[in-house]
Amino acid sequence: MTAPAGSTLSRSRSLLAVTWLFAINGATVGCFAAALPAMRVKLALNEASVAAALLVMGVLAVLGQQLAGRLTDRIGIRRACLAGIPVLALGAAIVGLAPSYPLMLVAVGVIGLGNGWLDVAMNALAVEVEKARLFPVMSRIHGCWSLGQLLGSGVVLATAVVATGAALVMPSQLAMAALGVSSWLVCVRLVPQVTFAPALSPDGRRLKIPGSVYL
Repeated sequence: MTAPAGSTLSRSRSLLAVTWLFAINGATVGCFAAALPAMRVKLALNEASVAAALLVMGVLAVLGQQLAGRLTDRIGIRRACLAGIPVLALGAAIVGLAPSYPLMLVAVGVIGLGNGWLDVAMNALAVEVEKARLFPVMSRIHGCWSLGQLLGSGVVLATAVVATGAALVMPSQLAMAALGVSSWLVCVRLVPQVTFAPALSPDGRRLKIPGSVYL
């Protein structure tokens, strides 16, 4: 994949787009993590239940990475990035509204799926943006994921002003979902289109990624 001549990838708005993708991904995960103690109170969860939920999130994140890795070059980086944000927002909304542990597991799985998918897509975009610029920006981009976690935790902290304990879960997660939807609307305008140049073998056939790489 290479940026064509005259590409918008070198512009500041492209850098802003990819940094915000990293931030909203980190914010959704950070908001969930910060609200986890309140979820334990709301659903009366024990340590094993919390561990199982985190396991579900991790497994679905890996699945999301596999799907994104296989499909991003088919649908394009822009579409892949934009597809990941609503999944994260949906997961946060379901967490906020979940009345039971099984539904919470579904919500956590949705967040994990969106996190893994967007992780691959936004990193693919980050590579193209850095290649189009004069100076390296990858460390700055990845730092925005951590800043996003601070943002997500801040959403929970701000919500704690008006709600505590089990009552903290719904408003904090719905606020995060609303932030995700708002971010999608912004990213629709900012995320650039990237032209793919698939790797070809000497005889002109498209190279396939070995299965071991996906594992």
